[in-house]
Amino acid sequence: MNRAKLLARWAVGGAVIFLVGNGLGYIGRTYECRSDRVRIYVAAPGYEAKGEEIPSKLYGLDVTRCTLPEQWGGYREPLEGYP
Repeated sequence: MNRAKLLARWAVGGAVIFLVGNGLGYIGRTYECRSDRVRIYVAAPGYEAKGEEIPSKLYGLDVTRCTLPEQWGGYREPLEGYP
């Protein structure tokens, strides 16, 4: 019986340490990624500007912060069906 109690204490303690040390941050980041939306503006195809000029035609896109680095950071091709 003592071993069962000791094992239960270790299991509860491990779960608490995980949640406080790592789990709550993970849960918070996941929630922030899904709920925090940002509006970005991208140049329409054929209207790209050179240098620091502003393109004459822009599309406004509502995206989450988590999609920005992957899809709009220059590491991927534009999404299929891009206007």
